[in-house]
Amino acid sequence: MSEADVVNALRTATGISLDRHAIHMTEHLKEVGAATVTAALYDGVDATIKVEITAVVHEFLKYTHAETFVSACAAYAAYVTAR
Repeated sequence: MSEADVVNALRTATGISLDRHAIHMTEHLKEVGAATVTAALYDGVDATIKVEITAVVHEFLKYTHAETFVSACAAYAAYVTAR
């Protein structure tokens, strides 16, 4: 998750818009779980934002065997195209 992702999530959840440069992270968030980032709101005013990263797995992709996985991907592609 990058700074831009945090900005988009914040805008979606709260309607608050920030520039991605206002978000400070030591590194991009790459694992599922909770994290904290800092947002510079004004000169000398920072806010701490708690971020929860979750994994989403579509039902078509819950297979373990390669052949079944390929079939599931084809079925998912057909499903998405049909929408």
